[in-house]
Amino acid sequence: MSGTLILHLKLVSQSSESLTFRLTMQNSSDTKFLVPRPAISSLHFGNMATGKQSQWQMQSLVSGRWNGFFLEPGELKKLEYRVRPSSITRKAEDDSSEYARCCVDLPAADYLVWFRFEVNEDYVCGDSHYRYADLVWDAIDGKAQVWTGLTVSNRLNVSV
Repeated sequence: MSGTLILHLKLVSQSSESLTFRLTMQNSSDTKFLVPRPAISSLHFGNMATGKQSQWQMQSLVSGRWNGFFLEPGELKKLEYRVRPSSITRKAEDDSSEYARCCVDLPAADYLVWFRFEVNEDYVCGDSHYRYADLVWDAIDGKAQVWTGLTVSNRLNVSV
């Protein structure tokens, strides 16, 4: 692990069409990090009655720019994820946002929700096809270190 990255997850809003989560990432090391933007599928929903995790579905693929950022020592970064349950049909006019192209199976139940983030030498961004070697070059250029490791957020109880 290259250093400590702390994750904190919060449910910001909930409706029949979506759940919005805010993920706060904090660099608690003395090193400047280059961090890939975590994918929405890093959110995990564990059904408390069955013990099974809900499955994510990608309804379309896009080709896009790599999304990452630098985190200075002590710096916080807040990211929002709008989650579409698979019971909500994608609208034809929707764009290529994560909400439009990704959904998760969330039948009515109580869930334990957490965020699991991992970066290692096998890293590949699904949208840009950026690989770990690309991160290393960007980090060198930005006088930083690629954050590597595995970290898990706090866990939330959410009823759907």
